[in-house]
Amino acid sequence: MWLGCGEEAYAGACVTTIQCPLLVVHGGDDMLVSRQQALELTERVKVARLLNLSFAKHALLKDMPEYVFPFLRDFMNRVTI
Repeated sequence: MWLGCGEEAYAGACVTTIQCPLLVVHGGDDMLVSRQQALELTERVKVARLLNLSFAKHALLKDMPEYVFPFLRDFMNRVTI
């Protein structure tokens, strides 16, 4: 994850080189990452899928694992290497 705030903090175009399956998990009430940013990342990585939980906050993996893990399990079961 990118922790900086400046232009150089985000990996930018180099995310397009990601070649492994990627699940972008986003909470609709996330105060740090907008839904548009999550969607843009998903669109830049050809092998990416987006899981957007509209009622979740930024730490949805910690706060709501019972909602995220079934999707994560399904995503991992579909991955073929």
